[in-house]
Formats: sequence, structure tokens, C-alpha cells
Amino acid sequence: MAPPESTENPRLPRSPRQAKPSQEPEKLDSSDLRLVNVLEDFWFTEIKAKIYIYLRKAGKSTAEDIVNGTGLYITSVREALADMHKTGVVKREKVAKKGAGKPPYTYEAIAPRDLIEKMSEDIQEKLSHIFMIDDLLKSPVEVRIPGFPIQLKIEKAGRSRSKKTP
Repeated sequence: MAPPESTENPRLPRSPRQAKPSQEPEKLDSSDLRLVNVLEDFWFTEIKAKIYIYLRKAGKSTAEDIVNGTGLYITSVREALADMHKTGVVKREKVAKKGAGKPPYTYEAIAPRDLIEKMSEDIQEKLSHIFMIDDLLKSPVEVRIPGFPIQLKIEKAGRSRSKKTP
């Protein structure tokens, strides 16, 4: 049995959920997926890594754009975006919308340099806690670490950025 033909009438306007042919959404390709794997090795879940790479590639996008470009489920995308916004990995702003319904947000990923800084702060804190395991095990009460005994230094060809916490 032959598959049914499309019932879409090309003369009718497309619904807002359908991409216009001239505005085909960005899609993740195999080189993008290699970058997803790199992010997964460090700090991200696969879903968050795909969203981050998609947003860096496509720029400001709605959750629906991200779903169309990554193939992820909308609930997974919304959950991940909420967490990524809370941690400062993505910025969001409401889109002006006419008519009924809640206006959607557009999301934008922070620059890789800013991401590295966020990651280094988190890694520095975790490494400092590991460094202090013996002291923490000896104390019957919670020990607050004044500053971090582990300091990370981020360098880029000819430039040095040291992340120091008081």
C-alpha cells in the first residue's frame, strides 16, 4: 500500500508551527555532535549540550526552534532551558506577541569564554572540596572552606586569565 499523499494545500498559509521553506531552521550535523560530546565530557548532559551547541549555531531561538533543530522532546528542552537559564548558561527574553496565549521566550547561549569561566568556578569549588576531604572527615561539624585551596588558571595564546576567589 502506498503512503498517503500530503493533504497540505500549498496555496493555504502555513500554520505558525510549520517552518517556512525560506526560513528552514538550523539543524545539528555530525560536526556539531562532536562538539556535543566534548561538552558532555566536561559539564553538560547530552540534552543541555545539544541545546547549547544549537543556540551557538542558530542564535536567538524559541524552545520550539530548538526542538525542530535538535530533534529533542519539548518537555526535555523546556526543563533543560529552565535549568540553563537559572545557572546563567543561557539568557532569555520574552517575545512581544499579539493575541491570546503566553508570549514565548527567545533563548541565547552565553559565549564559550563565559561558559569556561562558569565551568572553572564550579570545577574549582569541587576540586577544593576533594582537596579538603581529610579535614572534612575529621570535623564532626560542617566545615566552611574560606576561599578555595585549589586555584585554576585559564590561558589563551598570549593572554592569561587567572580565576581567583577571595
